[in-house]
Amino acid sequence: MKKPTMKTIADKLGISTMTVSKSFKNSPDISEDMRRKVLKAARDVGYNYRKKKRHKVLVLTKQTYLSKDDTFYNELYNRLNERSDEKDIQLSLILIKDTEDVLFESYDFSQYDGILLMGQFSHDTTEKMAELEVPSVCIDFYYHGIDIDTVISNNFISAFDATSYLIELGHKKITFLGTLKKTSSINDRYLGYYKAMMESDYESHIATIDDRNSGEIYQTYDLSGALPTAFLCNNDNVAYRLINQLKSLGYNVPGDISVMGFDDVLYSRISEPQITTVRVSRTQMADKSFDLLLEKIEKRVNYTRRAALDCFIKQKDSTKSINE
Repeated sequence: MKKPTMKTIADKLGISTMTVSKSFKNSPDISEDMRRKVLKAARDVGYNYRKKKRHKVLVLTKQTYLSKDDTFYNELYNRLNERSDEKDIQLSLILIKDTEDVLFESYDFSQYDGILLMGQFSHDTTEKMAELEVPSVCIDFYYHGIDIDTVISNNFISAFDATSYLIELGHKKITFLGTLKKTSSINDRYLGYYKAMMESDYESHIATIDDRNSGEIYQTYDLSGALPTAFLCNNDNVAYRLINQLKSLGYNVPGDISVMGFDDVLYSRISEPQITTVRVSRTQMADKSFDLLLEKIEKRVNYTRRAALDCFIKQKDSTKSINE
């Protein structure tokens, strides 16, 4: 007889394996009625959900990254949950709501076999994490000189390709929309944009507009003065907000101005028009992060690794040739 799995329970109840997993973990997302149904179905099919897990792994992230506005990190975390079930790992989550300053006073990280830092943390916090005797992996950010494994998308090359794509459409007045020095991803995407503009002899048109205030809150963009013919936005949420602001000012996208995003998350699909974007695979990023962490835990890998994942352009409706 085939050994029952969480998928067996999910199929029996007509729900997702993620719902089954969250029920076992007493997630607040799941109602008590649903949890009882899942536990009963588990008993009925002979699934032992109380079995000892191989390792205890912590996902450490900020509350802003798992907000309803940030679908990138929500999808990334969901995949980490799926991998934890596949690998028989006990996955815990700590959400940092305010400051990182009291992090090491508030939590005992020695109880975990491994830690995944999801989303940008400060240099000081990351350095202290690297000094702990707990294997750790940074997801979607990095710092030079800190000995900690990292998984990122290849932001520099991808932004270079995205800008080159806009240039091939005939655009030379291209503005980068993103606040520099906020995250390593934004910085690298800007540098890829800068390289493409420089190599096309469009340096005089290099320009940036901030996308958030000092409190990390997205803001209305400063669109005063002469506008470019195209924007490269540091993520799809920013591109979505930009398109709505441009439309409110009477501009047509892409008729008057082309807009390109990054990440290929929900905002690129619900936008009107749908946003041409750079696809960053959350599944690949989560899987690679888990693999590096397990190698660190089980094989005692004692050197630092950095994985940069390839991305690709998804052509949709928010960009067009300037000559059309």
